Amino acid sequence: MYLFKKDKDRLKKLKIFERSIGYGFRNKALLNQALTHKSYANEKSLERSSDNERLEFLGDSVLGLIMSHILYNECQGEDEGVLTRYKSQLVSGETLGRIAKELEIGEYILLGRGEEASGGRKHASNLMCAMEAIIGAIFLDGGLRAAHIFINRAFRPEMQLVKEGRGSKDYKSI
Repeated sequence: MYLFKKDKDRLKKLKIFERSIGYGFRNKALLNQALTHKSYANEKSLERSSDNERLEFLGDSVLGLIMSHILYNECQGEDEGVLTRYKSQLVSGETLGRIAKELEIGEYILLGRGEEASGGRKHASNLMCAMEAIIGAIFLDGGLRAAHIFINRAFRPEMQLVKEGRGSKDYKSI
């Protein structure tokens, strides 16, 4: 990908992050890309595809598919309207941001100087995008099963809240 392979400090940080999320990447470059904000890629004059936006695109779809599958299997007595509401709450930016904060994703994102100075490590949009990019990277690195295991583990507390009617509100449906 780029020179991070020579950066031992970055590799150490990535290994710490892998332990915290419970998934070890075979291809560390995918994880690094998932945690690379476009401001960093632009500042370092990296290839356009070096930031996390393409992985975010993929991760969004993988998350939707896997969450639909989990809900379909676990909520046998619910109709599609209820399942849609549950899924909408679980894949919302608010939920993604909350899970990303719990995983401390902001500590591992590579940001450009301006984004760093503006508090970008805590910006909900950066956390949400990185979370989806990580899901996309796990899918590419380990397949659908690995992504399913990660999502099931990371989203389990939120799933329980949603099923109990205590999840975040689905403003889109309202």
